[in-house]
Amino acid sequence: KEFNAYFLGENKVLAQVDRWRRESNVHTTKFVWFDNEGNVEKEDSVDLPLGLRSNHWEVALATPLPAIWMVGTAFIDPHDYVRSGKRATYASAIVAVVLDTWPMLLFVNAVGLLCVCLCYRRQKRYAQPWTWLWVVTVFLFGLPGLVGYLTYRRWPPLEPCPSCNTLAPRDREACHACGQPFPRPTPKGIEVFA
Repeated sequence: KEFNAYFLGENKVLAQVDRWRRESNVHTTKFVWFDNEGNVEKEDSVDLPLGLRSNHWEVALATPLPAIWMVGTAFIDPHDYVRSGKRATYASAIVAVVLDTWPMLLFVNAVGLLCVCLCYRRQKRYAQPWTWLWVVTVFLFGLPGLVGYLTYRRWPPLEPCPSCNTLAPRDREACHACGQPFPRPTPKGIEVFA
């Protein structure tokens, strides 16, 4: 159950009580209007089928972070299921959570894997160290992790190596593919030697 109260002014209150019934896949919302004395002025209930709409989808689209979903699936949601009496044991609560959220888990992990592919490709293309660490970090933090990875440094230009013709980053002295040193730039006569 979920309870919300709204103050409408003129000493009136609207209470909203939401209740989900898993067995019938129905979401019931009950509205109760109270006057300033606490007397019920009006009551109304609305039954809506849950369908695909769920708070989990909103969270999955707003925060596609596999790390948060792993913690939520393994610890937070099962604890809430046991505490609210939806499930008797922690193991049955985990199974229920996975059954309730598997499409969102699949979506969030697919976004994480797509980000991992982009990160891994860039790591290898630029011959950067610590590939495994970046890949794990980007997977756990999803799209924000990929944005952080792409913006944490200035990426050097890729130019063909004169020796092996492989695209190589020009932030080092030698080609990462063949090991041959890059030629020095031709002097233009405007260089300053200190």
